[in-house]
Amino acid sequence: MSQKRFSFDDDFENTSNVSVYQGQDSLNDRSVTANSKNGKNKMKKKKKGKFKIKKWQIALIIFLLLIIIFIVYVFVAGSNEGPVYGDRCASLIAIDETKFDGIEDTIEADGNINSVNIEVDCRIIKISMDFIDNTTSDTAIQLATNALHTLDDSLGETKEEGSVYSNLFGTANGRGQYNVEFVLTSNGDSNFPMFGTKHPSSDEITFTGANVVDQAATDRANSTLNQSGQ
Repeated sequence: MSQKRFSFDDDFENTSNVSVYQGQDSLNDRSVTANSKNGKNKMKKKKKGKFKIKKWQIALIIFLLLIIIFIVYVFVAGSNEGPVYGDRCASLIAIDETKFDGIEDTIEADGNINSVNIEVDCRIIKISMDFIDNTTSDTAIQLATNALHTLDDSLGETKEEGSVYSNLFGTANGRGQYNVEFVLTSNGDSNFPMFGTKHPSSDEITFTGANVVDQAATDRANSTLNQSGQ
């Protein structure tokens, strides 16, 4: 009976082959793991890239926000009759401002008056008058008072019996109506420029050469004086 001879070389060869196979398996496992990690990292990068906001997108968002803010502002301003005045302009008698040009021409027909400008600012009627040289302050006051009567009569509002002025310059709709502010300029006496005010609760017009009622009106008065002196 024959016996198989044992050889150390065979055992070493078998052991070597097993080690080689195990090494290859280990390398393959590492390669698969590395590839898996790389794949996951790439997926993460792709996902992160999807949520990145570009500059043009930011600009578009800001532009849309500005449009929305502007629309809201216009809506609120319109519902309040302006961002500044609010309820101050409510319940006022409407004034036909298209008549102002004709009224100004009528007032300027007086030879002592160079120019007249009438404007409405919410519940304030502003009358600016420039007189010829050497006009006295007393004459200017009388002409300004006459101008207000001309304006009042021309606008044709109801005048209560015994009242000096119509409801435009008194009380109506449960509240006082229009205040009047005058700016009078001339190269006359030292009282110029003069300023006048009339409140709806009174028929009296208060004139002064020192009380600044409206800074914008003061600037217009000084500008008129400077132009007249040139």
